[in-house]
Amino acid sequence: MKLQSLSTKKPSLKTFLIFFLIILIPNILRQIYYFIVVNKFNSVDFIASFETQKIFSSSFPFLGIGEEIIIGLVYVFLWYNFSSTRFLVYGWITDALIDFISVFVWVLIGFTPIQLVTSNPYLRFFLREIFFSYLVFGILFAKLKLDVKKLSFVFTGIGVVLLLIIAFV
Repeated sequence: MKLQSLSTKKPSLKTFLIFFLIILIPNILRQIYYFIVVNKFNSVDFIASFETQKIFSSSFPFLGIGEEIIIGLVYVFLWYNFSSTRFLVYGWITDALIDFISVFVWVLIGFTPIQLVTSNPYLRFFLREIFFSYLVFGILFAKLKLDVKKLSFVFTGIGVVLLLIIAFV
C-alpha cells in the first residue's frame, strides 16, 4: 500500500488539537469503563487486549490514558498527512464503541460477544482489536467518508448511556 501524502496545507495547531481531543474522548471513556468495571467486578476477563489487561492488573491503571494519548497523536498526524491511513482514526473510535458494547454485555451475562464465539485469546484479540474495528468498520467508514467528529460524539453518547446502566447493575 502506497501512502498518499495530502497536498493541502497543514492544519493549525488549534485545529490539530481540537480534532485530537474529539477523537480522544471515546477512548478516554473506554479507560474509565475499564477502571470502573475492574474495580466493581475485580476482573479483567472482558478486556481483549493483552497489554491493557496487564495495565489494569497493575497498580498503575492510568497508564492506559497515556497509551490512548500516544495512539491518538500518531493517528491524527497520519490523518492530516496521509489520506490512505484515515481508516485508522475511524477504526480507533469504533474500537472504543465495540469495547463499550462488549463490556456492557460482559456485565450483563458474564461473557463478551467475542468470548461467545471463541475461547482462543489470540483469535479474540485479532477479531476484537483488529478485524472488526479497523479492517471492517475503519475501512468501511473511511470509504463512506463519514463525519468522524460526529461519529466520535455519537459513540461517546452511546458509551455514556451504557456506562450509566452499568453503574446501576
